[in-house]
Amino acid sequence: MFKFCSHSVTLAAALLLSAVAAQAQTFPSKDIHLVVGYPPGGGPDILTRYFADQLKTRLSQTVVVENRSGASGGIAARAVAQAPTDGHTILIHGGLSQTPALFKQPTIDVTKDLVTVATLASQPLLLVVAANSPYQTVADLTAAIKAKGAKTNYGTTFPGARVGAALYALKVGVPATEVQYRGIGELIGELNSGALDFAVVGPAAPRAQLRLLAQTSATRSTVLPDVPTFKEAGFDIDLPGWFAAYVPTGTPKPLVEQLNVLFSDIVKTESAAKFLAGIAYEPLVMNADQSHEFHLQDVKAWFEYAKTAKIEPQ
Repeated sequence: MFKFCSHSVTLAAALLLSAVAAQAQTFPSKDIHLVVGYPPGGGPDILTRYFADQLKTRLSQTVVVENRSGASGGIAARAVAQAPTDGHTILIHGGLSQTPALFKQPTIDVTKDLVTVATLASQPLLLVVAANSPYQTVADLTAAIKAKGAKTNYGTTFPGARVGAALYALKVGVPATEVQYRGIGELIGELNSGALDFAVVGPAAPRAQLRLLAQTSATRSTVLPDVPTFKEAGFDIDLPGWFAAYVPTGTPKPLVEQLNVLFSDIVKTESAAKFLAGIAYEPLVMNADQSHEFHLQDVKAWFEYAKTAKIEPQ
């Protein structure tokens, strides 16, 4: 008859913990892949490539950026969720917590399939028009689209922007039509051609080609101090935006914490602050547990944002 041996269980547990610790100590042991869910040239790609360069320098290891666009970052998220749990495949994403509220069939369960390693940066969303637009303020644009009514068109390139733009149109009282684009270049071209009346974009968009009318943060971003908030313009809109690094669930906790320290140390540097300010992002640093809890709380918050904006999951 089999007899339970507590000594054997204790030894097995100790060996497992030793193996996990050894894995963390030997990281990295091969090329690191940073996976981003959008095409080259946009804000997420620019941010990812900065961290790739920093990791390469700090670790003396090749760091490969993989652009896996599609499904609003969902294809990239699924690829990372299915990757080995050795810390060498990392997702950089700015809207993962929005996925459950905005998609009927997400590619992954964002509360279970990935672990948040570290927050990286916060960002407002921006209400914009073409640089040559006659609209100088939110009041100008609001008056124009009220007059245009149902013929109003606006552009977006990612899910969070959909909610921000829809909230604005809803509060103005205009049944506007959303046009979705895969990349910011095409959207800006449509704004400049007059096909779109306005757009909501991330702050890393080429701002020289746009006129910034409002930002979605509760207070003015320190790197966009001249752009009023929606609340200052008379609209109760406050949508937080942020980026984080994620690894597959099952990645050993010591390795997750090691990666958190690695990314957080980069974010804390003057170099990072300067880089982030250049694309209108601000540093956002939390430990591993705080980062994942922040992600889970934002998942809940986006259900409320989508409900208020009357956005149905696609």
